[in-house]
Amino acid sequence: IECRLPVQSGGGGDLLVRLELSDPVDLVICHHRPMLQFRPFSQAAMRRPRAGEHELLIPSSAIGCTCGLMLFFELRMTGGEARRWPDWRKGPPYLVVETPAPGDKR
Repeated sequence: IECRLPVQSGGGGDLLVRLELSDPVDLVICHHRPMLQFRPFSQAAMRRPRAGEHELLIPSSAIGCTCGLMLFFELRMTGGEARRWPDWRKGPPYLVVETPAPGDKR
C-alpha cells in the first residue's frame, strides 16, 4: 500500500489524501480526527478516480486545530476480507499529519 500525504496540511486549508493500492479493493474508508483524545473519529468513503487509486478531500472544518490530524484506513477487499492500514503489527496503527495554524509558513 502506498499513501501520498503532504508532510503538513496547508495552514488552515483542505487536505487531499491519496492511496495507491495494488491489491483488489472494493471500498476504502478513511477514519480521521484531530489529535485530541476526546474527539471521535469521522469516517468517509474514498472516491476512486482511477483503477488502484483512492482519494478523499478532508475539509479544513474537519481538521480544525493545530495539534495534528490522525488517520487510518479500512480496506474492504474484493474477496470479502477487510484490513486496516497502517497495520499495527508493523508500527503505529495510524498516520499523523501536522496541521499548522492558518498563515503559519513552516
